[in-house]
Amino acid sequence: MKKLIASVLLGICLIPAGTTNLALASTTSNTKTLIIAEPVKYDSYRYQIYKKSHGKMVAAGNPIKTYNKKGMKNWKAQSVKINGKSWWKIGKNQYFKPSQRVKTVNVESMEQNGQKVKNYVN
Repeated sequence: MKKLIASVLLGICLIPAGTTNLALASTTSNTKTLIIAEPVKYDSYRYQIYKKSHGKMVAAGNPIKTYNKKGMKNWKAQSVKINGKSWWKIGKNQYFKPSQRVKTVNVESMEQNGQKVKNYVN
């Protein structure tokens, strides 16, 4: 009985400790549209997605294609700070590392010129 009570109390004490990572991530409410540009030095149509695991950002599987038959893929993203570094959050536990290839799209300007931004991935 004493072991059961001790394990329950220990479990209750550890619950708040596991939620401290939430304080490290801050988001902005405005969503932007992103595209991934081609690199200058080499031909690559792929870009790595990262995920948060045990408080660190790690690569999440294989890189994704940045285009399809319809053209360049667009992502809706929010700027997020995790552990003091900026990231683009594109989905639930999916992030782009900011680089020179990640570009924001001025949707208002495109719509004024008669171009519609479509082909959103998320």
